[in-house]
Amino acid sequence: MVRMKRPETDFEEQTLPKILELLEKQADSLDLEVEALQAAQALVDPPPSPQQVARMRERELPVSRKAYLLGRLQRAIVAVENVASDLRMDLEHGFEDVESFDLIDADYNAIEEAIARLTPP
Repeated sequence: MVRMKRPETDFEEQTLPKILELLEKQADSLDLEVEALQAAQALVDPPPSPQQVARMRERELPVSRKAYLLGRLQRAIVAVENVASDLRMDLEHGFEDVESFDLIDADYNAIEEAIARLTPP
């Protein structure tokens, strides 16, 4: 008699290891993206001075293209670093003990959006 594996067992033994390997590679790739964004920032030379930025904030000076670009790049760097950090933390724990996590609405919204994207209409 052939015993069929439960779908959950298939997920744990076959699918999850593949996902973890893929996510490890993507976390490394995100680190490279941060380096590329930082390299782009380094090309802005000279950057605006802190005093100029303070005057832009007070609307005494218009926001310069350099300042805007630096800010956008910095926001992207922080976002990518946060994603990489979150991935690494989850990878370190193997996505275990998720039952004990206190999810927020944004987490449930993300789960629902993922399911909607993966479920054909």
